[in-house]
Amino acid sequence: MKDENFIWVAVAIFLAGTLAGTLTVCALHRHYHEIIKTNIGEFMLRDGKMYGVYEMSRDVQGNMVTK
Repeated sequence: MKDENFIWVAVAIFLAGTLAGTLTVCALHRHYHEIIKTNIGEFMLRDGKMYGVYEMSRDVQGNMVTK
């Protein structure tokens, strides 16, 4: 009977630790962002969404264009 209780306590401690670790990672990386540079442009990952980042410049006529 004591071995069975030990197993349940170990499982409960493991689940509590896993939950605490997951919540800690979510809380610390809430506003995390990362910029990935590729040969077709730059992409920003922020709050679980992907945004395209392009370098803008003006051409000879003064229009904004992407490079």
